[in-house]
Amino acid sequence: MVEQEKNGKYLGLDQFFNQIEIDSSEDIEGDWIILDDFKVGIKNNEARFK
Repeated sequence: MVEQEKNGKYLGLDQFFNQIEIDSSEDIEGDWIILDDFKVGIKNNEARFK
């Protein structure tokens, strides 16, 4: 679930409730999305939504 947009990045939680930061050219705030390509990080995960 994408919860909010902050500083050009979309923030939300993945299915395991880990924080995820998403780059997207579309407005995805409030949407449920499926991410196939993401990078696991120590503080959060990162992804690009196409």
